[in-house]
Amino acid sequence: MITRNPLNVTSRLLKSCILKTVIVLSTLLLLSACGGSSSESEPYTQPVTVEPLVPAPEAPVPETPVPEAPVP
Repeated sequence: MITRNPLNVTSRLLKSCILKTVIVLSTLLLLSACGGSSSESEPYTQPVTVEPLVPAPEAPVPETPVPEAPVP
């Protein structure tokens, strides 16, 4: 009876997964290096506008006189 070594099976699956990952990444790298399709290489992003940080002018706080309590 032939039994499979679970470590060997795991190693084979890991190698297969790594190989697929390398192929996909190298294909993406080649497409981006060669220009490829603009929709594939660069996802659409909205332009970001940056406003300068200017402190808001503080409105002068009117001083309200504190009413004096009548002395009994």
